[in-house]
Amino acid sequence: MFLGHHSSHDGRVGAERVRCTVLSLGYNTGMAILGGLTPMIAVYTIKRSQYDLSPAFLLMAAAAVSFGVIIGLRETCRITLSSVAPAEAA
Repeated sequence: MFLGHHSSHDGRVGAERVRCTVLSLGYNTGMAILGGLTPMIAVYTIKRSQYDLSPAFLLMAAAAVSFGVIIGLRETCRITLSSVAPAEAA
């Protein structure tokens, strides 16, 4: 479920010439920041609140942000790839 929208959306992100760069930078930067900070933030929230389930609220917040972003994506099912990001003439 976490990466379920990627296959349908990734083909339409960015111009054809830079699509791989855009996807790799966005995905890897996000994973590095979130993957690196999540354990530290989880430990901090548990120590601060003395509530063992406090990291669950972080997960709920991330889900709400992801839901908002996915809802904001425009529908492109009837648009061809060439009309979204035309290839430049070489």
